[in-house]
Amino acid sequence: MVSFPRAAWALSLALVWGLTGCSPAPGVISESVYAQVNEDSRERNYDLAWQEIRALNGSLSRGEIGNLSQQAMVVLSRMERLEQGKASSLAQLLGSLPQASMAVSDAAPSELLELMAAQALALQDEFDRGDFSAARETAFQVYALALMLEGRE
Repeated sequence: MVSFPRAAWALSLALVWGLTGCSPAPGVISESVYAQVNEDSRERNYDLAWQEIRALNGSLSRGEIGNLSQQAMVVLSRMERLEQGKASSLAQLLGSLPQASMAVSDAAPSELLELMAAQALALQDEFDRGDFSAARETAFQVYALALMLEGRE
């Protein structure tokens, strides 16, 4: 399995945006997603996150990669809501991660899927333990990998 240091996540995200020709939004999470997450109660977010994390793992196990980044973005927003009490665009994630070399820039799509699947299982475990801080960080990693994978299709 490919090792992917934390420090490379920000660069991965920037690379994906550069490769796909897209401009990053002001944050990581779209306004429509975090607005809906904030509208939902804490209990509703918990229930939906439980379902969505398992759906994400199911998609990965079946090799369905069509909407992984959207799934991961919603889970990421829910993890922030559960951890902080309110969801946001998570703009601070874009600038707060240190820059490093692109550890998986040349990874094959199958390697990205393998790494994403491992991270998604860790996300489920962290969520089930109630460690929403760790789950939020792992959800961001899954999201970054999903964007990288989509950029290669």
